[in-house]
Amino acid sequence: MSGLRPVQNNNNNYGIPQPQGSGSMPSSGGGLSELYNFDVFDMVRRKIWLILFFTLLGIAAALLFFFQAPKTYRSTAKVFVDEKSAPSISEEDGYAQDTVEKYIEILRSTATLKNAIRDGKFEQMETFEDVDSVIRYLRDGKALIAKSADVKSNSGVIKISFDGGNQKEAEQILDAVVKAFGSYIDSDAEEIGGQTTQLWKTLNENMLSRTKEVQEEIEKLMGLPEMLIVDGRVQNPYQLQQARLHEELHQLRRERTRLEARVTSIQQAKAMGKNPESLVIGVLQEFSETNMGAYTSTHNKYVELKMLEQELLQQYGSNHPELKNVRKQIAMVDSMRMQELSSLRGEENELQGKPDMVADFVERVAGQIAMISAQEKSLEESILDEQRKAAQTSVNIERLLALQRERDRLELYSDNTIDKLGEVEVLKDFKWRKMSELNPASVAEQVAPSLPLCLGGGLFLGTLLGFLFAGVKEMAEKTFRSSEDIAAILGSRVIGHVGLFQRVRPRKDSPFSNVAPELIALHQPSNQNCEAYRSIRTSIFFRAQETGAKIIQMTSPTPGDGKSTTIANLAASMAQSGRKVLLIDADLRKPRQHKYFGVDNDYGLTSVVYGQMEPEEAVRVIQPEYLSVVTCGPIPPNPSELLTSARFEAIIGVYREQYDYILIDTPPLLAVTDPAIVCRFVDLVYMVMRITNGVRSNSVRAKEVIDSMGVELSGVIINGLRRRDQKTYDYKGGKYGYGGYTYGGGYGSSYGKNYSGNAPTPAANTPSHQPPIPNLVDAKSSSKSRN
Repeated sequence: MSGLRPVQNNNNNYGIPQPQGSGSMPSSGGGLSELYNFDVFDMVRRKIWLILFFTLLGIAAALLFFFQAPKTYRSTAKVFVDEKSAPSISEEDGYAQDTVEKYIEILRSTATLKNAIRDGKFEQMETFEDVDSVIRYLRDGKALIAKSADVKSNSGVIKISFDGGNQKEAEQILDAVVKAFGSYIDSDAEEIGGQTTQLWKTLNENMLSRTKEVQEEIEKLMGLPEMLIVDGRVQNPYQLQQARLHEELHQLRRERTRLEARVTSIQQAKAMGKNPESLVIGVLQEFSETNMGAYTSTHNKYVELKMLEQELLQQYGSNHPELKNVRKQIAMVDSMRMQELSSLRGEENELQGKPDMVADFVERVAGQIAMISAQEKSLEESILDEQRKAAQTSVNIERLLALQRERDRLELYSDNTIDKLGEVEVLKDFKWRKMSELNPASVAEQVAPSLPLCLGGGLFLGTLLGFLFAGVKEMAEKTFRSSEDIAAILGSRVIGHVGLFQRVRPRKDSPFSNVAPELIALHQPSNQNCEAYRSIRTSIFFRAQETGAKIIQMTSPTPGDGKSTTIANLAASMAQSGRKVLLIDADLRKPRQHKYFGVDNDYGLTSVVYGQMEPEEAVRVIQPEYLSVVTCGPIPPNPSELLTSARFEAIIGVYREQYDYILIDTPPLLAVTDPAIVCRFVDLVYMVMRITNGVRSNSVRAKEVIDSMGVELSGVIINGLRRRDQKTYDYKGGKYGYGGYTYGGGYGSSYGKNYSGNAPTPAANTPSHQPPIPNLVDAKSSSKSRN
């Protein structure tokens, strides 16, 4: 083991130059994001059949609604009322518009409709079976419609229509209404006017009666003693009194706090051995100045309350609750005023003549504090009492305001009724009237449901629902849509696509009968997926030539992505190109390469790391001079510790000098930490993934693991594409070419669009010839020999 030395890292973070030109991919930068750029046009292209399904479903539902929904039929008629002596007629304006409106009101009146119902026998018709009141249905509903046929010219022609569910009855109903309207017009105008006038008069009397009741209740509430009217607005006097009491309470609390602070300062001075008498004299002088201001303020308050007392006495009498509260406040303020006056009358001289001036001063201040506390308690009780009174008064005020609003509405309605009554009086003057039936009731035609509207609505709603469902399905599918999507999110391009393939068990006479069927590069070299492996091999060769890389790691985000099968086939494909390739199985937890190549796993990488053999002794030769494998060996209890050891790094260095390319198979990135450890010792890291739901978030997390190790992801290999997701495979002129991939479902159509049918153009310094392609021999016999 003395020949082992640390490996020389050649990845891009350890001196390898970055590729230039169009081959470089943008970095994901600023941390990876799982946000998917929602492309509406791409979503429509891939979900077009789903959208069309919902569109057709919407049209079908619209047709079903059209044929199943109740039908509405409309019959129309036109009439003209010739009014020769109507007062509203003028030679300049022709037939006045307000005259037409009056006749429309007459047509919809109860008198006209009663005659129509009687003569047309409406109550026996199917149209009115479920109608409680036929008159209300015709007058207030939308079935019977009458309007001026030409508003601009004031021609006086009235267009009448009726909508009903029975085609025949709709024509009969409209015909009966038109005839009843004609009979009404031809009847005595004075009688009609008198009946209409009486109706409006009765309505006006009812409103006046209710207005009187509301006004009496308003006056009753206004007469309550607690109702206070200020500038025409009703106010709650208890709320105002409550605010004043709160202000007085705050003043008392400030005064008590000031007195308590003075007593505390004198007591502290005495405890500290200072002369408290000088402090007391200074406090007394300050009190004298303060008390003068306090006395003035209290006196002004006393005068203000006395004036308020006189006003309330004159307005409400001596028993009003507001007056009682004011008198209670006057007594309290007067007591405070007398105390402050007493303090101004030589309190300082009186104290200075006493032997224990300090104690007497403190005692007096304590008395003032106690008196203020009693006043505070009294004010707090008054405030609670005012709150209770204010709550009850607020109920009465709200009731008063509601009644006032109702009175205003009734007065407005009454004014409108009087105006309407004046208009109805005009009917008495209508003479020499005659209704002419210009167009009789037509055969009813279906107007609802409308087939164009139903189809348009079904088309719109179905398409909208299809778009919404497709959008929700699109956002729910956490997968990649295209190669560009992978490049944008992972910052690394897709270098190849491998489809699903059938595992064909090799024949017994095959030289590779002991090799697993998954290695189609050995069993089926003409298989379409072998060309995919050769395309991936070419991309890796050119990347390695640009960077000088030799050690290549293959991993995947999660188990089941097929990274072990991919790296085994890739190793065989690279060996077929004439390179000397070594495949190392560094998956020390679930190794598979020994099964693929049909060799035992009694010794391998772990044996070398433990120092049980030399690196060269662990190599299994599959194809002399071209393909060799180092299996995992006995599975260790501490895989991560073995991979982080200096011996593992030195082993990689030994193999670097002996082979053209070294491929290392490692576990999934999100399963264990082993691949993150190995990526520090390799030159290129490739990630294999399957396009399934959830692959986007898993691959983003895997890429973040690689970035955290300071290593660049060299490329992505898409594995396990289904046959229906691929286009045809072409063979042209001896060169293998991809016809392009089309991915249905959630995969998009642009996988593989960056890869043309021809191999990349070699660089200028690429040798014009390659080593001869080897003839692989029996893997079982060659695996027994060692380098």
